[in-house]
Amino acid sequence: MSWVHIDWVLLDDRGTPTRIPLEFEAVFGTPPATFGLARVDLGEIPTAPSRSEFTVRPQELDPMDHVNNAVYSDWLDEAVLAAGGKEAVRAVPRLVRLEYARAAEPASDLVADTWPDGRDWVCRIAEAAGADLLRARLEPRLDG
Repeated sequence: MSWVHIDWVLLDDRGTPTRIPLEFEAVFGTPPATFGLARVDLGEIPTAPSRSEFTVRPQELDPMDHVNNAVYSDWLDEAVLAAGGKEAVRAVPRLVRLEYARAAEPASDLVADTWPDGRDWVCRIAEAAGADLLRARLEPRLDG
């Protein structure tokens, strides 16, 4: 079972969802929110996380040349597996927390830094140049 709530989405010039620019607050003000933004706490980032490198593949793009959100979840699983988290990826039930920071461009070179945090696994996927795309946490429920 999953749950997603989207009230509205701001799109960039490619038609890709993007964050609201800080300049908007000065012009329009910020209404009080009744909810917290869905932020993923990466915790303490180790000095040498497991790193995997990959390129956005054509089959990961939808008809509008966007990386589908489900692909980010696949990338998380692949990164956790590569870092040794086979048991966590196969755990049922499990909780996956995904914070989409920005969209991946077609054919972009990406890096996934992944590390264990207790029984959880944490992953930061970024452009090779450094800009975060996804911050994620995989929380296996090994005790059911």
